[in-house]
Amino acid sequence: MNGSWLIAGVTLGTFLLFAAGGWWVALRMKDRRQRNTTHLKVGFLIVLGVVFATYAFWTDSQQRRTTLHEIILDGTSAKDAIFQVEFNIEHAGVEHDLLIGPMFRPPTLERADYEIRLAATLEQQDGTVLLSDEYTFQPRTRGTAWHAEYLHFTPQTTGQHILTLNMLSPNIPAVHVRVADPLKTDGKRAPGY
Repeated sequence: MNGSWLIAGVTLGTFLLFAAGGWWVALRMKDRRQRNTTHLKVGFLIVLGVVFATYAFWTDSQQRRTTLHEIILDGTSAKDAIFQVEFNIEHAGVEHDLLIGPMFRPPTLERADYEIRLAATLEQQDGTVLLSDEYTFQPRTRGTAWHAEYLHFTPQTTGQHILTLNMLSPNIPAVHVRVADPLKTDGKRAPGY
């Protein structure tokens, strides 16, 4: 949970920094009414900071806890490359979330400025296909990643599942894959998250 505390601390710290600046300005005001109004605004900033920090902590810790499997695959410049991601399902009959998102690995100054296509197939160990489709990823405006696909699937069995990604476009730098299980309570994020 260290990452969740860090995100919450940075969020709250930012608001407190602005609040301290407002308090400092209020101390130099000669008009008492203006000073009181500024103190109210500073109080509002502090309350807002606590609310946003709490939300950031809750959201991040929830994602960490429910992560079943997460990996960032190195991309390829070749078209029609195939990657496989294997993971074990712990809770059958429960709807799981699957994120697939092309990206540049941080730190980078490169920008996503072209369309990417890939095909994804998710199979159970017995060969039953849970998902199979082609996806087109549009670049985010001035971002280092493409808009991700958020998919849902319900595994019928526990055990090994295989996600096969077929790169239909050349020059895919990396692909972020995250599988979430809402019943999981001890998940771990990939390094850097």
